[in-house]
Amino acid sequence: GQSSPGAPVYDAANIAAAGLTGRFTVTNDLMTATITTVRETDDGYFRCSSGSTEITHRLITHKMTSVSILPPGSVKEYVGGTFNITCTADSKPAASFTWTKQGDSGVISSDETLRISDLTINDTGTYVCTAYHQYASGTASVQLTVEEVETTTRIPISDTTCHSTEDQSCYGAGVVAGTAVGCLVAGLLIGVAATLLILRYRTAKHNENDKDGGYEDVQVPTRTVTQRPGTGNDDYETPMENLPSPPQPSGHYQDLRPAVYQSLQR
Repeated sequence: GQSSPGAPVYDAANIAAAGLTGRFTVTNDLMTATITTVRETDDGYFRCSSGSTEITHRLITHKMTSVSILPPGSVKEYVGGTFNITCTADSKPAASFTWTKQGDSGVISSDETLRISDLTINDTGTYVCTAYHQYASGTASVQLTVEEVETTTRIPISDTTCHSTEDQSCYGAGVVAGTAVGCLVAGLLIGVAATLLILRYRTAKHNENDKDGGYEDVQVPTRTVTQRPGTGNDDYETPMENLPSPPQPSGHYQDLRPAVYQSLQR
């Protein structure tokens, strides 16, 4: 406020509507006003009037609470690649940005996002983002590491030595030869198993045929001795109804003595 012929006016209702209740205080003479715990929403115009005299004050609030880089943490890229990183700031008013590299005095970029293409080993280093406005500023940094591109050396099968850019080891002819031997052994085992199955099947089939086509041993009928009355001669009689049909000659039929065979033909 400012001294004038009349007393300054304190509009409590207006102060409450502005959300300043409890944070807006004035001196007893209403000449000085104070706002505590200033918020970013407190900015605006404040008018002090006394009679016909009026003075207007403008309050501008600002902040720069945090500056960060996305994605966070260190970054690893390869030669020939592209490096993209973005700087953000929670600020009021909106912040402006600059990018620099530690050890270099020049500004690399004035954009929110830093982009470096066709990377080389010399691009390795720490990059600093500075966010600022006319009232405040803040910084954040990121470490970039650029490495050589990994390469793979192709080695002929006949060559038993090779080299790698990482651990000086790679697949050689020994691995290829071992694989070939393993396949050969597996093939032999499968062939042997198949052969055994075929032989077992043929043997079972042969035994079945022998069982169906063979003859059982022929039991020679027992001869009974009878004597004709008054002759005194023994005669051999064999009941014909008990004789089986004579078998046909066969390789499986046992040889019989001629006398027995003749008795069977009666």
